[in-house]
Amino acid sequence: MYVSCGHFDYNIYVLLLILIIDMCNTGLTCEWTDVTGSKLEPLITGDPEAVTVSTLNECKQKCVEESSFICAAVNYRHHDRRCELLEENDQTAQPQGNEPNWNYSLRPICAGECSDVSHPVYAVSWALQYSVPTIVR
Repeated sequence: MYVSCGHFDYNIYVLLLILIIDMCNTGLTCEWTDVTGSKLEPLITGDPEAVTVSTLNECKQKCVEESSFICAAVNYRHHDRRCELLEENDQTAQPQGNEPNWNYSLRPICAGECSDVSHPVYAVSWALQYSVPTIVR
């Protein structure tokens, strides 16, 4: 048994494409989830990358534009405009309640780019980029 990333099953990608388009059309997964008065403490990746921005929306945009890792969430502190880009979301990072100066936001699958994802060429390239390796026996 070995793992192969070179074997592509056309039917899987068609189903993935349909799922992506459906998620974006429903609008359920293309909105950031914002939590006020709390921040995420990464448990696996350690200290998050921090930048200074003007607004929470700018912090989210930095997350979407990040190219050195896949940004899954942000912590944002309003009074000093500290934006932390996290590789972890609330599935692996620990939410820290009672942090009144902080907000955290979870990046959606579509990351606010539904108009781009629903374009067939973009969606297929996205599906290939994030393909899951298959196990071959």
